[in-house]
Amino acid sequence: MPPLEPFELGEGLNVLSVYSAQILFNLTQLLKGDMEKGSLFDEKGKLCEKVSGQILFIGDVAGEYSFSDWFMKTALTKMLLNFDSEQLKILHDAFEMGYSVFDAIALDRMLPVTVSGEFDPKAILSIYKPTLAVPNPENFYDVLQAVIDTAGALNEKRMLVMVHITEYSTQEQLEYLSKDIKRQNLQVLSLERTDHLFRFGESGIGRSWYIDEDFVQFS
Repeated sequence: MPPLEPFELGEGLNVLSVYSAQILFNLTQLLKGDMEKGSLFDEKGKLCEKVSGQILFIGDVAGEYSFSDWFMKTALTKMLLNFDSEQLKILHDAFEMGYSVFDAIALDRMLPVTVSGEFDPKAILSIYKPTLAVPNPENFYDVLQAVIDTAGALNEKRMLVMVHITEYSTQEQLEYLSKDIKRQNLQVLSLERTDHLFRFGESGIGRSWYIDEDFVQFS
């Protein structure tokens, strides 16, 4: 919207340097899925009804974080893609056996209980409570690197959104992180509460924009 034209975020590390704390708050609310703050469109120009399908809001790594909460859905999907037909048949047979036992108990005792007969491999996997193994971080930058490495290993397609990463990293670390993000074909947006415009070398690996106190709507 005027006075600024909308721009497209590409792969790599994108830094938005926000002068106004209110703009930062509004952006984070939008990225968390609050559609009352604005609208988000996909690459085809279609309105995204569910922002979380396009964006993974990591937030501030200095706060509480859980790799399993962020990436477990993607990890389970990736695991399911590795099952072949024979392995799925084994799972299905085991499910059928369990279903028949529970259903018989409900019928024999005349209990007002209905057992679902829907075969759901993802639900079966969750019984085993898989968790993502990540190294114990020694500092905040280690958390950032673990986020990027995990997202790369899972071939994460959503845009990762983090805030204030420039407060926890040196310029040299950010240079390396930017190259690593690009290498793994990830898209990372960092929202910064500063009026300093960040540059990443001469190669244009990082893309930075400064937002002043003007009202800006992204589309």
